[in-house]
Amino acid sequence: MTYVGNDVAWPYIMELFVPESWDEDTEACSARRKKAHIPESVHHRTKWQMTLDFIDLARHENVPHRAILADSWYGNIPAFRQGLESREENYIMGVYSNTQIFLQEPEFQYLPVTEGKRGRKRQSIHVESTVPGAIKLSVLGASVAEESWQRLELRLDSRGKPLVAEAVSMRVWPAYGWKKGKHHEEVWLMVERRSLSKGGYELRYFFSNMPQQLSTLDLAKVYHERYWIEQGYQQLKEELGLDHHEGRSWKGWHRHVLLTFLAYGYLTQIRLRKKKERNQAARAEWLQAKSVLSSDVFF
Repeated sequence: MTYVGNDVAWPYIMELFVPESWDEDTEACSARRKKAHIPESVHHRTKWQMTLDFIDLARHENVPHRAILADSWYGNIPAFRQGLESREENYIMGVYSNTQIFLQEPEFQYLPVTEGKRGRKRQSIHVESTVPGAIKLSVLGASVAEESWQRLELRLDSRGKPLVAEAVSMRVWPAYGWKKGKHHEEVWLMVERRSLSKGGYELRYFFSNMPQQLSTLDLAKVYHERYWIEQGYQQLKEELGLDHHEGRSWKGWHRHVLLTFLAYGYLTQIRLRKKKERNQAARAEWLQAKSVLSSDVFF
């Protein structure tokens, strides 16, 4: 998990994922864990459960934050979103294009199945006819009217040119498991459209529980803070060798990660100091130019 703010990304916590096969109650598994020096207190957890634990740690340490940002793998796990809701955490997460949603809050009908079969009577679940049925995000995205797209200038790219995207947002209800009677909370859906170099457009989709008064531009700007996270991981891997560890020890891996984080922090401090010096120099030049201009004015 990475913390990002003021155009700076800092790796907050990282932990090895323990597969289920490494958490079995067998002699072979115990020998394998002992050889890798894995502590007995470490057990298998799903990745989204690990992330919730990381968030709980950040909350316990009073780390200030505005929202949780995540990609589509996390966005399509209802239990993860509900875990954030129960913690009263704001989030913006990508979701897959085949995700289904309701455009109006669904109302379910529970109808008995009239079949002459033995056993417990089953029920058939339907959505009230007055509510539009569930649709895929890809179908919804393709039907957005051209005049509905808002042109958004997000930030400057690596060449100093503005990164522009088009987006639209609306309130929807996720439709995961609706045929089993599952009802989900109302969320923001943001659809983002970008032009492709070969022509045409790419559509991306996001769920969010941010405040309803938030504008589409604000939603997009908050989510695109992930750019600095991706830049940070790229530097950690390509320049500092985060993914170059070839050991087989739990302790060795954590030591490698710690040293990589320290090196990253040192380089980040240098970058911030240089940025501050450039800003101070630019302000000094501006003040000097202003004083020269004012001295040439006569009343």
